[in-house]
Amino acid sequence: MVANALASLTNRNKKQETSEAEVELVPASQDPPLDEFMSRHIDKIFLRKNGLIFTIRTEKSERTPIQLRNLEISFPMDEVISEKDMLQGISRRVPHTVSPEATREFKNDTWGEWIKSPPPQMAGFILERKNRTRTALKSPAKFYSFE
Repeated sequence: MVANALASLTNRNKKQETSEAEVELVPASQDPPLDEFMSRHIDKIFLRKNGLIFTIRTEKSERTPIQLRNLEISFPMDEVISEKDMLQGISRRVPHTVSPEATREFKNDTWGEWIKSPPPQMAGFILERKNRTRTALKSPAKFYSFE
């Protein structure tokens, strides 16, 4: 089904969709190891192909391809780290917001209409640095993946 979904788009004129398929990271975190971890984490969730962005919903028994338009991933500011967190080795916690302009699903061998809201469980994720290790505390990778 995933191959059919991607193939169905290669046979179309993608000029308009290609210009709408940017992934924008706002702003850069000024933490190169965190940026690298975030980039790898994003690549687990989203596939960029031919200027388009896709993911696959995996939370149910069936895998549903989803296309995203104008995806923006942003983080307004770090969370405040409490004294208790610091004692546990946590030095940074960064919430990220995932905001596609619109999404559509591939069902019954065809792409559906664009919907102006993100799919369920894709609101964002939280990256944490604890004892020099970076992890994703909350992530859409539990429900969406290309791995």
